[in-house]
Amino acid sequence: MANTGRLAPPPTEDWFNPRRLYQEGFPAGLTSALQVFEPLRTRLKKLVASLEPGFALEVGPGDRPILDPGPGTCYLDVSNHLLRQLNGARVEGDLVHAPFPDDMFDLVVAADVFSHVRPGERLAALRELTRLAPSAILFNPEPGNEPFRSAPVSSEDLTNLLRSLGCEVSGWPVQMPAGDLGVFRFGLLLATRE
Repeated sequence: MANTGRLAPPPTEDWFNPRRLYQEGFPAGLTSALQVFEPLRTRLKKLVASLEPGFALEVGPGDRPILDPGPGTCYLDVSNHLLRQLNGARVEGDLVHAPFPDDMFDLVVAADVFSHVRPGERLAALRELTRLAPSAILFNPEPGNEPFRSAPVSSEDLTNLLRSLGCEVSGWPVQMPAGDLGVFRFGLLLATRE
């Protein structure tokens, strides 16, 4: 399949309803980039460690969390099925209505979450994310990756939204070879409230 640069529709009708999409875990044929690309997960873990958060929240950890379980870690996910597989503090909930007070955390990590947030809810989700902690790490698959060309949000769009909320944003493009599928492109963002 050639990359025409046009976005395809989301791969399933439940794409923007992750609670239903992941109610029994990952659907057949769908996996986490962090499950496939271990060097990418290692890079994210190193970035988190360099920030030395005392208390961190990972939103949508799925089956391959970035944060290690421990007294300084909490996981928030819409899928109780996926949360049950994790050790440590776990809260079932939605990022748009996160059940935590302002600045409860030093850092929020959201890996491959915003591709599942409806376009009209992204600003509210980012506002909530920046309410929870002064710093956030976002990992995002870029539109155009084969065979899942439908990642519906670019890191550039997320950067612009975060800046509109008053955040300073640093970003790094990441490319991972994927054999016959070519190269997968991702964005890695570090947002800090100014």
